[in-house]
Parts: sequence; structure tokens; C-alpha cells
Amino acid sequence: MTGSLDKKLMLWDLKTRNVSPSGTIILDSDVASLSICGMYILAAVARNVYFYDMRNLTTPVNEKDCPLEYPIRCLHASPEWNGICLPTPPTTIFF
Repeated sequence: MTGSLDKKLMLWDLKTRNVSPSGTIILDSDVASLSICGMYILAAVARNVYFYDMRNLTTPVNEKDCPLEYPIRCLHASPEWNGICLPTPPTTIFF
């Protein structure tokens, strides 16, 4: 899985010799951070966190708005899948 400043989220299948992505999602803004937890991908885009299921990348299964006034630059999903950590100055937010 890769995300970049060209507003694309791409899924790559490393088992094939194909050099093109197996799935591409065009987003509204740059992808600042990715976190993978099990079969789910979390993508930080502007002030939103999008949740995608790797088995079906057509639409996000969930979306959360960040309560901060600044864009998200980093995120991490908890291993138990019960929260998200957004480390931002001067504090860290969990939701």
C-alpha cells in the first residue's frame, strides 16, 4: 500500500511480476500518513481519517473527522482496533 502527494492511494500485489498497482483510489487531498491494522488500511487525508477494507477498496468503510484545526500528519491504529493515535503538538489525541 502506498499513498502520496499526488492524491492517490495504491495497492500493490508483490506476488505478481506486474509493475502496475492492483488497485488505485483517487482522494480529495494529499495522503499524509497510512496505518495498516489487519485487513484494514487507515489513510490520513487533510483533517479526515478514511478506513478501507483491503478486500474491497471501492469506498471507505468508515470515515472520521479530526477535531483539530490542522491537517493530520501522522496516525497509528491500535493493535486491538479500538482507537487511533494522532500525535500532534502539543498533545496526542486518541479517538
